[in-house]
Amino acid sequence: MRQCDDQGHSDLMMKDRTKKESFAVVREMAMALCKTEDAEGAKRCGLKYGWLSREDSYAWEETLDRQRASCIVHAYLQRVSGEADEEDWQRAFVLADLLDCRRCAGHVAQIYLKGIIGAKMQIEENRFVFGMREPVTRQELTEIIARIFEPQRRLTVQTVQERETQAKVPRELVCDRKDADRLQEIYAGWMIVDVRSREEYLRWHPAGAVNYPFMTLLENPRLPGIEKGTPVLLCCDAGTRSKAVAERLTQDGWKRVAWLGFGDVRRGEEFEKYL
Repeated sequence: MRQCDDQGHSDLMMKDRTKKESFAVVREMAMALCKTEDAEGAKRCGLKYGWLSREDSYAWEETLDRQRASCIVHAYLQRVSGEADEEDWQRAFVLADLLDCRRCAGHVAQIYLKGIIGAKMQIEENRFVFGMREPVTRQELTEIIARIFEPQRRLTVQTVQERETQAKVPRELVCDRKDADRLQEIYAGWMIVDVRSREEYLRWHPAGAVNYPFMTLLENPRLPGIEKGTPVLLCCDAGTRSKAVAERLTQDGWKRVAWLGFGDVRRGEEFEKYL
């Protein structure tokens, strides 16, 4: 009986080992991207050109998960391949776990939208799970690498359906701070919402603006105390955060949403045409 138990335990250990060995490690992704068998050379290359972080190098022999893989691949595409980002990464909000890691959300969204790493599973209509911490198998790694270097093999992914009202989100006048204090006067009747962090808001903000931080609104696109029919003007320093929130609110049914950045002097389309 003891011998049978030992044999059963041995078989279980062997299965666990086999299962573990089927997963890729960070080193293998770096070597595949460099197309080399020289592990240390791949590490030096990745660190030199910035597509590997120090954290990646410390996790060199650790199992590669989908979240880390996305960060590495996105950095590689930017710094080595020179591939442009998808303009509207908000379309990746079909992924229910996209904001599980706020630092990685942009990387994951880009790699998903490019069709390099698809969703792990579908949980309902137009709603998917990316599987941030799910390990990447060696077979999956082979497919990921192929999609990087052969764009024709990339996946067709589902994205947030663009609503008719989304076309009304303006690409707005970007003003100087000296003009920002007049927003309440110029756009009387509009609710001015500063989407920067609380700390930034307290240091300085446009007169009359209320503060709803960027990440809070991305996770939960609601403005407590403001009716959806109220025209809302979102603002931040450069316009990047306010544009993202404007698109998110519009997807959630807000009808009159505009955005601007007051830390830049570039000019886009005139605001008045969207009133």
